[in-house]
Amino acid sequence: MTIVLVFIFATLICFSREKRLLQVMLFLLALFFAFRSDMVPDAYAYRMYYYERDFASLEKGYFAFSGFFYKYLGLSFETFLFLVSIVVLEIWLWATKQISNANDVRYQFPLMLSFMGFYYYGIVLRSSIAITICYGFFPLLLYSKKIYRFGLYLLGVLLAMQFHQTAILFAFVPLFLFRINNKFLHIVNLLSFLLLLTNEIIPIQTYMNEAVERLGFFRFNSYLEQDMETERANIMAFYFLAISVLSVLFKNKLSYRNEKERYTYDFFVNLTVFGTLINSLVWQIPAMSRLSMQWLFFMSYVIYMFLFRNNIKFIQEYKIGLSLMFCAIQLFALLHYYPLIMNYLPF
Repeated sequence: MTIVLVFIFATLICFSREKRLLQVMLFLLALFFAFRSDMVPDAYAYRMYYYERDFASLEKGYFAFSGFFYKYLGLSFETFLFLVSIVVLEIWLWATKQISNANDVRYQFPLMLSFMGFYYYGIVLRSSIAITICYGFFPLLLYSKKIYRFGLYLLGVLLAMQFHQTAILFAFVPLFLFRINNKFLHIVNLLSFLLLLTNEIIPIQTYMNEAVERLGFFRFNSYLEQDMETERANIMAFYFLAISVLSVLFKNKLSYRNEKERYTYDFFVNLTVFGTLINSLVWQIPAMSRLSMQWLFFMSYVIYMFLFRNNIKFIQEYKIGLSLMFCAIQLFALLHYYPLIMNYLPF
């Protein structure tokens, strides 16, 4: 399968010590995403959005953005996709370098790419733009001492919402900047586990529908449709829970380079734990679980820290192999959770 070969190629390049190869990989991935087959989920729909431009229900910001490339620059849909892909990938790279050790970004990239990267950057165009905008503001939110950073961050969220309304979820991110007691995080993980054992969530779904209608966000109703094939979503939910539990269990056992790294890890653990809770609540509604996955998009940092900052001798000795194993698990999970992504074809 093409997606497997591309992933293997990307992983081998990113695990090399030649930094320039990562830039080469970003360029090749942008080409890969740009020339996706119309059989890939959402590809044909976005092509119609780009050329026909009569879908009034979508966000005005996205239409104005894509309209600039089509109406004023006269670019093809493939060229538009390529430019968007390379920009969001470069923003991810820049923000990740600001947040973590720049030399270790090459390890984080395949961990991100093997699941969330392919899922968002390879399929969900508007959400990927929105997430990347918010992520680009994370370094400011995390490390600036200025009080106005919260206002600037919320302006970034507002901008992201012009591409996808669900970015409103990121408005709550500043609430998780602070260290949360591990006992409380364990309780949240336990609650997530209990929710996963609950097979009937239709009343929760009904309450969500009513709340959405009262707030007037009628487009969100499409996110509340229940998929009959819920076992795939449930398997992914248990995987997210496993990562969430590990992230808390090893929180005080990792070797942090400095307090900045400890603070950053705490923040991403908070997002992972509460993103997992949201996902456990709505796992039977795959389109709705996409909302919780926006916070879980950053789970690759937690996995990276678990593998590369762990004091356990076995993990230290085999961290590269274990990292590759995680990448393989995540790629298998992606193909299992979203089998239509296998429609990617050579170009």
